[in-house]
Amino acid sequence: MHNPFDLLLLFQDRKFRPYWFESGSPFFLIRMLKAREVTLSTLKDLAQQEVVAASLAAFDLDYISTAALMFDAGYLT
Repeated sequence: MHNPFDLLLLFQDRKFRPYWFESGSPFFLIRMLKAREVTLSTLKDLAQQEVVAASLAAFDLDYISTAALMFDAGYLT
């Protein structure tokens, strides 16, 4: 598996580095969850919910659902 962003950085810098690890910080997600006052029980409830595909199509961060945000971040499947 490869990450296209990592490959672009490799070609730009012309050296191997752990780009994937350096760019994989969840700080953005943590800030969003804190701003929404999401609790652990809320996250546990999300894991039990069935989400329709249309709700995962939102890309506006002001209006994206917490379920879609967690799905896009790879924490829900």
